[in-house]
Amino acid sequence: MAMWFSHLRYADEMLASLSVPLDRLATCWGCLCCDVDKITPVPRAVSHYGREGLDFEPEQFLAHAGVSRPTALSRVAFLAGYLSHMAVDEAWYGHIFRLRARHAELAEGWTEATTRAVNLALDRRNRGLADLGGLDWSQATGEDVLPHLRGPVRQVMAHAARVYTTWPGTLDWHPTDPLLGPVMESFRALARAEAPRVERVLSVLDAGALDREVVDFKTRSVQRFLDDLHRPDE
Repeated sequence: MAMWFSHLRYADEMLASLSVPLDRLATCWGCLCCDVDKITPVPRAVSHYGREGLDFEPEQFLAHAGVSRPTALSRVAFLAGYLSHMAVDEAWYGHIFRLRARHAELAEGWTEATTRAVNLALDRRNRGLADLGGLDWSQATGEDVLPHLRGPVRQVMAHAARVYTTWPGTLDWHPTDPLLGPVMESFRALARAEAPRVERVLSVLDAGALDREVVDFKTRSVQRFLDDLHRPDE
């Protein structure tokens, strides 16, 4: 899946193209909270409502989440961000795996670790392109609309978002935070083990085309959700 700097960068690009304005902090918060399964016992099947990406029509999102239309209207920015995370994952994986299928030399020896290492390399790139200004996670709201994000989970997510967005994107950084320290060690080990394969992938990847495909799919998916949410009552 795409990692958090990538999600934040694409959220800003999506917000600039939607037909209705959405609160930026709430939208960005939603796009991170979808990954609650990464740092808490919440199962991925609960957090992502299905497989790796968006395996349902955007108009069905509220039914999957168990959220009523009136409630959704009061938390629309957060929910749009949450849905956008799944849309990014779907478009991202589709692009990466089609690239692998087109280049036989990439498929040999490709493992789940290779996918994670490619995601990490691209997230480090997007660290330099993401706008982190104004993202005070302690002030973010909207997560209470989803039961699996209430209570202590909210504090865990806010802390994770805060410490992750302090990472400058370099692998030689050694944070003192007890949460991010082990994560950085795992990143370094992953990057070392997969360096030759990642280099081959990046040599044929058109990062600009990936960005455009992801942002386009994400924007269309969220716009469909918003159009359905704001449709006139029949």
